[in-house]
Amino acid sequence: MVLNESEILATDVHNGRDIILADDPVAFAQAVLMLLRDPELRRRYEKAAAETAARYDWPAIGERFSAVLQSVAEKKSFAVRALPGSWAKRKA
Repeated sequence: MVLNESEILATDVHNGRDIILADDPVAFAQAVLMLLRDPELRRRYEKAAAETAARYDWPAIGERFSAVLQSVAEKKSFAVRALPGSWAKRKA
């Protein structure tokens, strides 16, 4: 993937690993040509891009969100159990 710097501000990608940064038209064209001419390099970027994209598919996001909810529920449960006996019994 070839991007300019303003397009990657909110993404989890890294120049030289997942993407090639090219901030001007000449650099962009050179990066595209480099990928077109080097199949092995292109495959490496394709693989990295697929791995990055997989972290953002709905099942992966759902698993991470579920883990966060479980963590919050466990912390709340622990906090209630840690309260003094009579108060915890009224709130539990």
